[in-house]
Amino acid sequence: MTDGSPVSRRRILHTGCIGVTVALAGCLGGGNGSSDTNNVDTSGPEAVVETYYQRLNQAQGGTPTDEAVETMEPVIWEESTFVLRSLREGFEADRIEIAANLASVETTVTDENFGVERLTELGFNDIFSESEIATIAEENANVEATVEYTDEREDRTEDLHITAKINDDWLITTVGQ
Repeated sequence: MTDGSPVSRRRILHTGCIGVTVALAGCLGGGNGSSDTNNVDTSGPEAVVETYYQRLNQAQGGTPTDEAVETMEPVIWEESTFVLRSLREGFEADRIEIAANLASVETTVTDENFGVERLTELGFNDIFSESEIATIAEENANVEATVEYTDEREDRTEDLHITAKINDDWLITTVGQ
């Protein structure tokens, strides 16, 4: 959120609808298609977002859908079914126009510890149950990522990620732009 604007309900809902598709269109390609869980860093909010992009890069075009989704599962909270569904739809529809090779990811925590009330204001009640929102509210962070690629497409993309600490692991609950 480089424009200094606060996290808004509209941005969160936008996140659930098309954010994953944007990430897919910009981040796939150049990997080896491996779905192993090695090199999965969920030690902090920034680490899990960096790992998310590294794993998207592994799930390149041509990788079977189930394998590509499996590659992403270790960094996404299992209750974030809309993120997983959007990933699956993106892989199945082959929405990748240009293979983009990941060069680097820089992350910054821009906000932390949204309470239940704030998460509800952001529209989380449209995508999560009350108990899921309460779980996210226990410890969370908004992470902005600047992603650079080695191919000819636009050099940088800014994405919004709400992460939460779930059972000692930081996981992605929403992805968007």
